[in-house]
Amino acid sequence: AHGGYLAAAGHDRVIDVYRVQAASGAGRGVTLVQVACCRGHTGTVTHLDWSADGTMLMSNCAAREILFWAMPTGKRMVSHAPHVAAAAWASWTCVLGFPAIGIWPDGSDGSDVNAAHRSADGRLLLTADDFGTLKLFHCPCVVED
Repeated sequence: AHGGYLAAAGHDRVIDVYRVQAASGAGRGVTLVQVACCRGHTGTVTHLDWSADGTMLMSNCAAREILFWAMPTGKRMVSHAPHVAAAAWASWTCVLGFPAIGIWPDGSDGSDVNAAHRSADGRLLLTADDFGTLKLFHCPCVVED
């Protein structure tokens, strides 16, 4: 969730975006109100990251696509647009994209790296792979360390 929004995705290749609202009444909690449905991936959506200002969402899928979405409308954005290229990301869990270019081992089939997590200071990137290995890289990792 970011800035009062939650994004969820999976095997249906769709990203659902919800506004998170405080519920009224006893017990309170939260209410989710769907505000967008992002369609465009050709494979299972595997990773999502919010921009630092909450205006964009980046997604990766099993077909090795990197797509960008305007939030909260869910409109697909052109990946080479200047504001996309210059975006700061609140997190980096996507396994595809510039900061993660160098995480892929030689001979990789494109599905070997399952998870990534950038450190809070943005200097390190931790990955987990099919072989049960955790690897720590400098971030951005433009060549394999």
